[in-house]
Amino acid sequence: LALVAAYTGFTTFAQDLAFTNAQTELSFWGRDNYQPEPKTIKHTGQAIQALLQSTPGHPEYRGLQASYAAWLSYWSENMDERAGFNSQAVQSQYIALQSRPAHRHSWTKMVEYADHASTGEAIRQQAQARLAALQPNEI
Repeated sequence: LALVAAYTGFTTFAQDLAFTNAQTELSFWGRDNYQPEPKTIKHTGQAIQALLQSTPGHPEYRGLQASYAAWLSYWSENMDERAGFNSQAVQSQYIALQSRPAHRHSWTKMVEYADHASTGEAIRQQAQARLAALQPNEI
């Protein structure tokens, strides 16, 4: 039993560390003059995929995947690639929202991603309505 607990603890720690590294890297993308190297972009994507292989429905990992896809779309010069990345961002964010439907920040990101997706109008309207419903009441 102690071995199982130790293994679980180590695995969780390793996943948290990988998530934090990928999240931190993504947080710098687009700031000031920072432009990640192609190998950094690739490594970040691989880290996100590894996290999703271990826990496919984790909302934080799916949100990270959505952000990654949105950045790939932003940098792509190929319109077909952009459309695919935008669609992936919306799909990943939608999966993340299934686990936490009252998370306002995730709905805000969904509106942002749907704005860039070619088929995102209905999703954007749904996300805006949900976001409005989640606004705190004024006193």
